[in-house]
Amino acid sequence: MIKSPLFFFISIIPMILFTAIMGLEIAIAFIQAMVFIILTSSYLRDSIYLHNSPPKRLIKPHLTRLNSLKSIYSYPSQLIRSYSTQSKSTIEPIKVYNNADTQKSEILRDNTDQSGVYRWINKINGKSYIGSAVNIKARLNSHYSNYRSNLLLQQAFKKYGLENFSVQILEYCDVTVLIDREQYYLNLLSPEYNISPTAGRTTGYKHTKKTIENMSLTRKGVNHPLYGKKHSVESLIRMKEAQLGKTTSEETRKKMSITKGGSLIYLYSVEEITLLRTFVSSYLAADYLKCSDTTVMKYAKSNYIFKDQYILSFSLLESDFTPTLPNFIKRGSTVFVYSLQSVLLHTFPSYTAATKFFNSTDTTIIRYIRSSKVFQDQYILSLESFKSDFIPVQANTQGSIIYVYSLNNQLLNSFTSATKAANFLVVLIKQL
Repeated sequence: MIKSPLFFFISIIPMILFTAIMGLEIAIAFIQAMVFIILTSSYLRDSIYLHNSPPKRLIKPHLTRLNSLKSIYSYPSQLIRSYSTQSKSTIEPIKVYNNADTQKSEILRDNTDQSGVYRWINKINGKSYIGSAVNIKARLNSHYSNYRSNLLLQQAFKKYGLENFSVQILEYCDVTVLIDREQYYLNLLSPEYNISPTAGRTTGYKHTKKTIENMSLTRKGVNHPLYGKKHSVESLIRMKEAQLGKTTSEETRKKMSITKGGSLIYLYSVEEITLLRTFVSSYLAADYLKCSDTTVMKYAKSNYIFKDQYILSFSLLESDFTPTLPNFIKRGSTVFVYSLQSVLLHTFPSYTAATKFFNSTDTTIIRYIRSSKVFQDQYILSLESFKSDFIPVQANTQGSIIYVYSLNNQLLNSFTSATKAANFLVVLIKQL
């Protein structure tokens, strides 16, 4: 049987596909081998150049970044810096910008996504600042905007102006050796504006007393950021909302009180002057008694009875202490209730019982007992029996007590105001 050309073509398709797949696999393996050789050679070369520092052998930046393989071959040769030892007089920056003010845009644009060591130089006095950054653009921009920037450098900017500063790019280097290269230039150039002589940190550095005083003076009086200013209503509302829901532990309050020199508050019972509790501050006492710290301070200073059962004091009290509150009345004191005609109406074993009977408060009952004023327009409250010549005190300042007598000199009634007396007389006349 003779095979047709179509049958022959179909039979060799699997062989063609197999050959194509094998060729693709070989190509991929070759590319992977080339990438591996390039990266390995670069790492080995970096290590040799870093430790041996041979002349005219250069390290190119960003070798560790996957997206920078292209820059290995196209990086401008004039930007390459050798790690060989140099003297202070032979420093040749990779880039120099003579005016930090007018060339700001150029400085930031040229150093986008570049890691390396830079230097600010004061053209008037020659003082300088050295820094390093993974992203030089971002770091220089922070210097321009005074965001987390060096204090001495910022003060120099304000004093001399940015136009009197130049910016130098000392070298571009890989982030793995960034701190080492910054330290190298710090040791070599001894910049005056650097606060710490150690690259990468200011931990452990202590300001001198003079520096602390100068820093304090820059924040006092008219130099304070909030001098002469007041928070707006919106700001106060936001500040209040930010603190809502936050609680301070008792231990923290104690520490705050001791730090602020808080006074001890002693809480005693009224009955036997028994010490109940001791607080290290008025804030803790107020929290316990469910009132304001201002109220606690007021009662502690005056030794007034608080809530009819406590005495607050800044010092320890003796067992025979007598509260200074004018309306101090012991709970067991008998209360006599008289009419305006000095007729005894009720007797209560305590002012608390009188409070319940009249549906009033302890404070109100005590106030009327001590003042002898007319209570509810018809009662006189007292702790002792009346004398025959007792005259109640008029509580209403509009007029005196008005007594109504018959023609036979018989007392018919008494009133605390002329209006009430007039109403009584109107009703009396209608009945006649």
